[in-house]
Amino acid sequence: MYDWLKKALTEDEAQVVTANRRLARTLAIAYGERQVDSGVLAWRSPLIFAWRDWQSALLDSVDVNDTLPARINDYQARVLWERCLKDVIDDPFLNYANLARQCRDTWQRLHEWRVPLAEVERAARGPDQGIFVRAASQYEEHLQSMQWTDNATLPNLLIQFAQQGLLDAPRQVTLAGFDRLSPQVVQLCDALKSQGTIIVRQQAAQPGAAELRRYESPDAELRAAGAWARAQLREDSTQKIAIVVGKLEQNAERSGALLREGFSPGWQYAPPRIAAALNVSYGARLADYPSISIALLALRWLH
Repeated sequence: MYDWLKKALTEDEAQVVTANRRLARTLAIAYGERQVDSGVLAWRSPLIFAWRDWQSALLDSVDVNDTLPARINDYQARVLWERCLKDVIDDPFLNYANLARQCRDTWQRLHEWRVPLAEVERAARGPDQGIFVRAASQYEEHLQSMQWTDNATLPNLLIQFAQQGLLDAPRQVTLAGFDRLSPQVVQLCDALKSQGTIIVRQQAAQPGAAELRRYESPDAELRAAGAWARAQLREDSTQKIAIVVGKLEQNAERSGALLREGFSPGWQYAPPRIAAALNVSYGARLADYPSISIALLALRWLH
C-alpha cells in the first residue's frame, strides 16, 4: 500500500500534500514503517503536509520586507462573522453562532471556486442571500482594514506571493487524496509551477463494485456495516477497511459502539485491544471531557 510514497519523497525537499490531516498522519506512519522494514535506523522526517498546514509552511517561507497580514483561525473568523451579522440583522431570537458558521463555510467555498463577491451580489435572490452579501461585504472590509487573512483568503495571498517569486518554492509537490482540485488549488499549483516546482497528482485507486442495501433503522445499518468489515477482514486480515458514517460528528461515541457491536459482538466484555481494532476518526467534543464539563457546569452556576 502507498507504493508511490517512496518515489514521491526521493528528491531532496520533495513534499507530499494531502487533502486532510488524517491522510497526512497515515502517510507519515506508512513511510516510517517502510523505513524500519528496510533496516534504516534513523531518517529525516518526511515533508508530508495536510492542505492547510502546507499553506502555513509556504507562508513561513515568504521573503518580504513588509509585515505580513495576521492570520485568523476558524473560531476567530466565526466571531467576526457574528459581529457582521448582528450589524445587518436585528433579531434577538436568531442563532447567530450557527448562522455565522454557515456564512464562514459559504465564504470558504466562494474562494475555493474563485467566485467574486460582486458576482454573488448580482445573482442574489431573496432576503437571505441579500443578508449574506451585506454581511460578507462588512467581513471583507474588516479583513482589509485590519490587515487580516483567514483560511479562505490565505491561498489567494500565497498565489500572489508565488507569482512575484517571494515564496521558497519546493522542488516537487505530490498531491494525494484530492477527489477533485478546486480552481484555488489549481491556481496556486500553477503559480508554483512558474517558479520551477514539479507538481504531481497521485490518482486515487479505481473503486470496485458497489451494492445498495436497505435496513430497518440507522442502528441496524451501522451494526451491519461492522459485520461486513469483520467478514472482509476474515477473507484478508492484511487489508484496511474504512466505513464512512454520515454526520459522525453529531454522536461519534454511539456510532462507534454500534459499529463495534456488529464487528465484534460482546466487545464490552472483551480485552481493550478488541475495542481498539475499530478506530473512530472523530473524537469527542471538548465539552464532553470530564474536567471541561465540570468547568462549564461551574460557569453556568455562577452566571
